[in-house]
Amino acid sequence: MSPDQTAPRSRALATALVAFTFVVVMLGTTLPTPLYPALADEFGFGELMTTVVFAVYPVGVTTALVLCGPWSDQLGRKPMLLAGLVLSAASAVVLLLAGSLGWIFVARLLSGFSVGIYAGAATATVVDLYGGTSRSRAEVIAAAANMGGLGLGPLVAGLLAEWAPRP
Repeated sequence: MSPDQTAPRSRALATALVAFTFVVVMLGTTLPTPLYPALADEFGFGELMTTVVFAVYPVGVTTALVLCGPWSDQLGRKPMLLAGLVLSAASAVVLLLAGSLGWIFVARLLSGFSVGIYAGAATATVVDLYGGTSRSRAEVIAAAANMGGLGLGPLVAGLLAEWAPRP
């Protein structure tokens, strides 16, 4: 296989990997949404606090976008992608181990930070890898990964809530 054939294949594989992780990170942000009624029952909070739980997430996203937005250009794509993945995993662990409403807030804030950092870096990475003359196609791939993950989160959570032994 010639080097000319290897480069496009490895770039395509890298693009697919970044797009897949983009889906997973975004899925993780919306995964808890259908579980809020069960969490409200378990931790004894009502509709107002459920609204506040929802509101904490965009605070995290906005804060990360404002503070960290240009960092993937300055520090590099990989460190920012890794930071977003680590925060996403931390959010999931905190939510799984949450023993009170306060920990749910922490999990949602971490989730917001992860998306604020990851979404921009992942979009830029997909465009860098796939871009060139196909920049608009790369942007569609990134947008599809983003929206696909957001849509899959409640679907997967609903299936787990319905069919898993301990949702």
